[in-house]
Amino acid sequence: KEWSTTGNMKVFNTDKERGCFTAMSLGGGKETKTLHLKDKNGKDWILRSVDKNPKGALPPEFRGTIDPDLIKEFNSASHPYAALTIPALAKPLDIVVPHPELFFVPDDPALGFYRPIFANTVCMLEERDASFDAADTKSTAKVFNKLIDENDHRADQFAVLRARLLDIIIGDFDRHFDQWKWVTTDTGKGKLYFPMPRDRDQAFFYSDGQLLKRSSKRLLPFLVGFRNDIPQVNWFNYAARDFDRLFLTDLDEQEWKKTIAEVQQKLTDTVIASAVKKLPPEIYPIDGKTITEKLIDRRNALPNAAMTYYRFISKEVNVVGSNQKEYFRISRSEEHTSELQSLAYLV
Repeated sequence: KEWSTTGNMKVFNTDKERGCFTAMSLGGGKETKTLHLKDKNGKDWILRSVDKNPKGALPPEFRGTIDPDLIKEFNSASHPYAALTIPALAKPLDIVVPHPELFFVPDDPALGFYRPIFANTVCMLEERDASFDAADTKSTAKVFNKLIDENDHRADQFAVLRARLLDIIIGDFDRHFDQWKWVTTDTGKGKLYFPMPRDRDQAFFYSDGQLLKRSSKRLLPFLVGFRNDIPQVNWFNYAARDFDRLFLTDLDEQEWKKTIAEVQQKLTDTVIASAVKKLPPEIYPIDGKTITEKLIDRRNALPNAAMTYYRFISKEVNVVGSNQKEYFRISRSEEHTSELQSLAYLV
């Protein structure tokens, strides 16, 4: 019903919206048609199609194994307007995210070469870099290279953890390396990289179809969907596992528990209800109450699910060094000897 319900939205006009846009190039998303724009002030923007290529949401190793009928069901299982609710959920957690706006894109000659691709489509417009103070931003690959270059460079792992916990609450299973940008700040000693999650195409993903339900039990367990509980959390984070083993390596069990409690405290019932009301007014009556209840239930279930995932990714930890001369010391104690299995991978 969310996909088929008629709704009102603003019409995108390249001459008026944000003071004249110029179409620059197509983006490289796996699921979404993306057009890069530049306004008259030189600021970069992105126009992202609401309709998706559902096959792109699957991890590469699963794409050749899925029945075409199951692939088709992906679009209806994704929520077309979920991204509109994310900024209000991210703000109290100090997570920097884009702020999408919903538009109908007409058959506009100003789109030039890209006119046939985007004419008469529903899209969301958002800042390309939603960073504070227009700070320098980098891709995940570039940040990883910087961390290897110098040992004074650090990623803000507490911020990464808050973002990952929000992913779990909203049911966004598609959080691979390309779904992040990084804000660069200078500490005076080295660079600190602050995560900026983006591309919320699979938030609130849920299907009540029997085909996808059966598949999620065995073939695709990470597609269990946005339910009131959080089952199979390790499989849910399948696409994020390698990312987390690079950017969530420094925090111990107590730091995870403290951060989980902070996230629960800040995502109050009022915050959640207000965020869900950002859905279009024609859509909110369909599932606004259900989404609100699920978000509250998943927030309440977060400690058990998140700590299950912590223990999973902590079984084998990457100790990431740099290209500079470094000294690694591994200490044992009687209490933790059986857990350490002291094997360090030096990069």
